[in-house]
Amino acid sequence: MSLRARGPLLPLLYIAAPEAARARVAALENGASDVAVWPCATVEIETRLHRFLALEACALALRRERAWTERQTERMNDQIEQVQEEIILRLTRAGGYRDRETGDHILRMARLCELIALELGFSAETSRFLYLAAQMHDVGKIGVPDAVLQKPGPLTAEERAVMESHTEIGREILRGSAFPLIQAAEFIAATHHERWDGTGYPNGLRGKDIPVAGRIAAVADVFDALTSNRAYKRSWSIEDARDALLRERGGHFDPDCVDALLRRFTEARGIVEFAEAA
Repeated sequence: MSLRARGPLLPLLYIAAPEAARARVAALENGASDVAVWPCATVEIETRLHRFLALEACALALRRERAWTERQTERMNDQIEQVQEEIILRLTRAGGYRDRETGDHILRMARLCELIALELGFSAETSRFLYLAAQMHDVGKIGVPDAVLQKPGPLTAEERAVMESHTEIGREILRGSAFPLIQAAEFIAATHHERWDGTGYPNGLRGKDIPVAGRIAAVADVFDALTSNRAYKRSWSIEDARDALLRERGGHFDPDCVDALLRRFTEARGIVEFAEAA
């Protein structure tokens, strides 16, 4: 049996004859704490063993302290995540306070983002992260007047400019955070109206210059918007909304993101229909 199998707290002193050099090396390689050459005094053996026991006791205390610190750090990280999720939830509620449909849209759109991300091959953890960050995509609408936000008809050019400013307002609200979740939310808020062909706003980004989170959010946002009643329009059927995505595949939208949603179309339909039933 290997000496290491005896456990870290058991000091092992290997005693060998002066000529047994190879045996002494082998003993150390196999976990002996030290090697003594026989003959040696009993007091020397006792002193060495006591020293090893003291060192192992210190090592055990350090291991326990490290384990406790790791548990505390993990607990604190969990608490930070819970606080972030609660802040997001309350921001979502704030959006719904002015307009219930906006609040419902935020949650549906976020679920669609998570669905697309999973289909694109992102991990469950990353997809959940995107679900949370996407809920802040329209936080900038807090700076858009109700007269524009809830206008029951087409917007004038001036009103449309005001509406489009919500992307920059959202960026400013979320800018400068040290937390990755809020940083991701900033990217989504700023880029979910950019278009694959470069005709979107606010910066006319094109293709993969648009962060992938923004490209995913663009598909989810439009799909849910088309299938929802708004002050200025009636909802489209889910099939018509699907056809619209196909028409704009490679134009408005990243083709990969459209394809991902369509491969999970049954689940996407469920997200929209469940929300409508509620």
